[in-house]
Amino acid sequence: FLELQDDPDGCLARTREILAAPDRVHEDELRLRDGRVIRCRSVPVFGEAFIGRLLIIADVTAQRERGRRTTTLLSHLVAAQERERTRIAGDLHDGPVQVLAAALLRLESLSEKLGDLGDERLPALARVLVEDLRRAYDETRTVLFNLSPELLEESASPLPGLLGGE
Repeated sequence: FLELQDDPDGCLARTREILAAPDRVHEDELRLRDGRVIRCRSVPVFGEAFIGRLLIIADVTAQRERGRRTTTLLSHLVAAQERERTRIAGDLHDGPVQVLAAALLRLESLSEKLGDLGDERLPALARVLVEDLRRAYDETRTVLFNLSPELLEESASPLPGLLGGE
């Protein structure tokens, strides 16, 4: 940003830089004292030779504000999503995962006791049930683990990178 009123030497230097390269397009954003942001684009105009420059000036203050509000809104959305993931993970851990773990332990104990009775069919059935229950337990823990995507763990706020770094 060029600060027009606060840095007249910088503005003069930038003007000289633009004049020194008449064949290039130059673009600057200027912050005015009242807070507005003005985008100035200087485009060379040629006929048979260099004729001059076309200046395109636009107030981009509202556009910047919309971008800032969008970034804020998306930050709140990501935070709410992470809170919900944490809540679901806690509910799964404190509920179904605990029930599955307890049932698995009881079934393993039952399988051992059935083996002591001498009937081979019951322990085999119990082992199949143990395997099914262990698979359900493992799959539930995998779901729990996947509720925290790496993107959110790597950065507290991925939004600037996703939105082009405003």
